[in-house]
Amino acid sequence: MIKNTLHLILVFSFLITYGQKRGMAYGHHSPNDMKALAPEISWWYNWSEVPESAVGGVFENYGFDFVPMTWNGNFNESKLRTYLASHPNTKYLLAFNEPNFIDQAKMTPSQAAAVWPVLEAIANDYNLKIVGPAVNYCGSCVTENGVTYTDPFKYLDDFFAACNNCRVDYIAVHSYMNTVSALSWYIGEFKKYGKPIWLTEFAGWEPNGNIKTAEDQINFMIGAVDFLEAEPAVFRYAWFIGRGGGSTTYPFIDLLAADGQLTDLGKVY
Repeated sequence: MIKNTLHLILVFSFLITYGQKRGMAYGHHSPNDMKALAPEISWWYNWSEVPESAVGGVFENYGFDFVPMTWNGNFNESKLRTYLASHPNTKYLLAFNEPNFIDQAKMTPSQAAAVWPVLEAIANDYNLKIVGPAVNYCGSCVTENGVTYTDPFKYLDDFFAACNNCRVDYIAVHSYMNTVSALSWYIGEFKKYGKPIWLTEFAGWEPNGNIKTAEDQINFMIGAVDFLEAEPAVFRYAWFIGRGGGSTTYPFIDLLAADGQLTDLGKVY
């Protein structure tokens, strides 16, 4: 009896904790979408300071955790503070989105460091943990002091050098590598910063021919999620995207079909 009881406790504990890491990067949810996703997905962000209006008043009913983001240095601090004041359960703040990309946040390491005290002040006022600038390998990249930041590690190294006394509680990274071995290697490289990792965008989207069908994407997702759930260095991860080009069109990454309906990939996730 004791052995069976212990087994049930372990199973129950697994069911409670499994999926607490799992989120999504998407900004056009409906309440029906939230209902469909809620059993296995615990959080989301939409690259904005506040939730999308369609779900802003209901997302907590489905057990979702919304994580606000300061997308670049021109974020709306007043809007963010107003939201945080009315949502005291908010725990985290995501910082700049791909700042080494010219077509994204477009911030050099020193520019990101210069704005960081503003984020710290907000985090201190509302008791938030801060997730660092989300980086990835880039093609068209910012340049500073003769360095063009194609390499996410070089960007973070120089950001931390410029922001030596800054508070960064988590590392944020993006990956579109489409093999689990490559994703595992990539995550492993960020362990050098000694902080828990948020993989805030991922999907199998590298144009190297590995993903040819929706089934290929499903197989990648299964392996990736198994790895991310088991990897203790990964605190949270988010699939990209909810709705994009469609579930039958390359790269086959949509989790949502019609309103409140999951694609086959969404059902797996």
